[in-house]
Amino acid sequence: MADPGGICISGPVYDQVKSKLALDFDSLGAKTLKNIDHPVIVYKVRPSPAPGADLGDSDPEPAAPAPEDDSATPQWTSFATTFVVLAGIVMIVWAYYHS
Repeated sequence: MADPGGICISGPVYDQVKSKLALDFDSLGAKTLKNIDHPVIVYKVRPSPAPGADLGDSDPEPAAPAPEDDSATPQWTSFATTFVVLAGIVMIVWAYYHS
């Protein structure tokens, strides 16, 4: 369902994170999923825009200072944190529906 490297989330997960994460979502509608007896509303997490993309923000935040160690960039850290949070939420929802 998700593109390679992409993330899809269920409706209840979307309801919990839509106003808490700075991400955009596309509704894929109700989907029939394996081992779930009812259709599930699914949302696809849109990839973040490329660094330096014009977001149309007229009053941008000041840029953070560049990290001294290039091995852990803020973009990678942000992605990893978002992924871990979403994975945790998916695991909680999965456990709820399978208990």
